[in-house]
Amino acid sequence: MTEVFVVFILFVLLPAVLLYGIKEIKKVKGTKVSSGGGELRASELRAIIREAVEDAIEPLSTRVADLEERLGDESVDDLRARLDPALLADAIEQDLDTDDVARVVARRTRS
Repeated sequence: MTEVFVVFILFVLLPAVLLYGIKEIKKVKGTKVSSGGGELRASELRAIIREAVEDAIEPLSTRVADLEERLGDESVDDLRARLDPALLADAIEQDLDTDDVARVVARRTRS
């Protein structure tokens, strides 16, 4: 009977304890991020980033909600009909330098 306990301890309990210890050490090391002497946990860093993103997106979300209210029941086809093709072409053009951007902005603000 003693042999069974020894085999159980050596082949089951000891490896389980070692694997659990290694897992806990990796978890503790993985959740700490050192930055300039202070330490942040990964969850704290995620919370800070989430809050910053929410603060940055809030004005955009408000603007989108206002525009959706103003649009009301207009269909997508009605909206496409109101688009100026030249303005759209300027918007998707990839190789604009700063002078071109200034001209496009000036054109958009005049109309």
